Amino acid sequence: MTGKNRALSQEIKTEAREPIDTSFAIAGIPTGKLNALVKNLANLMHVAHPDEVVRIINAGEWDVSDSKLVCKKTNIVLVDRSVPIQYPHFIERCVHRDLENTGPSEFNVEDLALWLHDEQKTKLVNGDTIYMHLRDNYLIKNCLGLHDLMAIQKNGLAFYRKYFGERTKLFGWRSVSITSSGDMATPFLYDDGYVGFCWRTFYERRDYLEPAAMFKTEVSID
Repeated sequence: MTGKNRALSQEIKTEAREPIDTSFAIAGIPTGKLNALVKNLANLMHVAHPDEVVRIINAGEWDVSDSKLVCKKTNIVLVDRSVPIQYPHFIERCVHRDLENTGPSEFNVEDLALWLHDEQKTKLVNGDTIYMHLRDNYLIKNCLGLHDLMAIQKNGLAFYRKYFGERTKLFGWRSVSITSSGDMATPFLYDDGYVGFCWRTFYERRDYLEPAAMFKTEVSID
């Protein structure tokens, strides 16, 4: 039993002082107290969904110290490129499938560039304009892809907000794909009280808060 759960269990009063079944750590804790606990943790973490609170705690991403939650994640993102990518049912194929498993096994998130097309800095720009610039200037291979986005997502909401902000949508242009309806689409991460994952078609326009995440150093594709 963790120190936190031990402290909580000591608050439980019963006339017979019956021992608590430690195989089930929350045995005997009233539902109201558990609900209040999760709500308080969610407020401290700036997380909206209770499932994300549980995930963060169980993953060991937060420590309780001096009654304050402190993020102990480093700025290093670990990427397992050996795991096959599971595309959603509406994705027919990835355009640059030969690039999907290329890239570093880990990277410093502070070394990423958040790239914007020049027109994107002042107005809305459709996906075609951005993609053609990246493709024609051989920048696609340096962009993050699905493996990288999923690795960032696993680091949780506090990590995402610290390095990218609450309003940023982070696009992985290396994984540009064609949908079953023939449209082209790009995956991205976003902050919705948790780190969400979605796809955006090319005809949907992008603004200055929707950069292409890119490695600053050239990625080897050997």
